Amino acid sequence: MQDNVTAFALAILVALVTSSMVAYGQGYPARPVHITSPYSTSAGPDLVARLFADRLSQTWKQPVIVESKPGGSGIAALESVKRASPDGYELVIAGDPQLAINPSLLRNLPYDPIADFTPIALLYRTPFFVMVATNGPFKTLGDLLDVAKRDSRAVSSGIQYVGSASHLGVLRLDQMLGTHMLHVAFKENSQIFSAILNGDLQWAFATMGSSGAFYRSGRIKALAVSSAERMSGFADIPTFREAGGPPFELNAWAAFFGPRGMAAETVTILNREINRLLHDAVIQERLASFGFVPAAGTSQSLGELLQSDFKRNGELIRALGLQPE
Repeated sequence: MQDNVTAFALAILVALVTSSMVAYGQGYPARPVHITSPYSTSAGPDLVARLFADRLSQTWKQPVIVESKPGGSGIAALESVKRASPDGYELVIAGDPQLAINPSLLRNLPYDPIADFTPIALLYRTPFFVMVATNGPFKTLGDLLDVAKRDSRAVSSGIQYVGSASHLGVLRLDQMLGTHMLHVAFKENSQIFSAILNGDLQWAFATMGSSGAFYRSGRIKALAVSSAERMSGFADIPTFREAGGPPFELNAWAAFFGPRGMAAETVTILNREINRLLHDAVIQERLASFGFVPAAGTSQSLGELLQSDFKRNGELIRALGLQPE
């Protein structure tokens, strides 16, 4: 009799736990969700975060708020989410610069890119374009590289910040060409393009999302794209090899993460909704206009991508002889 009572009690307990887990999953989100962005409001990843926030708000009937916290190599944004409760209401959009490059370039980083965050969903991958002033002296990539090879210091490139994908990219390009171009860091993407238009800067690696209005207005143009093949929607822009350059490729990615310790049920809900939106025709069209390639996948595959890029970038940084600052 006692065994039957014990078995019955255990069954009730399991049912209560199971029902509470289902209710928890079905009840998320029950209040506004906050997304922190380490990018400026003009940057492609920030624009994408706001695009997804708007669509998620419509689906969930809850506000999804994006707060931009640019500067400081993204440290403040990442650290604030690291300290947040892992309940799914504090997320961050981040990519390889903050999580797979910073740890090898910056001393005393206040977060561990792998241990302190929960991977949720990859959003997109993107190549970079060589951007110059449309009325400037460089008509082709070959023109730019010829000057750089003759007199490296006569050619300056703009980078978003130390540790950005564009920073690592120009250093890799220097290594391949045997050049030593001048690389200037800026706090805002708009400052980079203003400097190019003023003639204070010769070129910059940029995504279509970040170049925004400058590219669409025709004031800056792309000489080459850092992908293996030409981009859909930008078929008139050659690859590096086609433009007379080395077989150079440079890609970046962005994804949603949360604090470590998030419940699997919450991660599943978020991953499912984000992947659903990545297959939405309107979302795909918007991403394509930025030159971004949708990259749906599991939270596990995002974690694996982070770990592999963390290792690869660390090896590259050491090979380039860069010392942590």
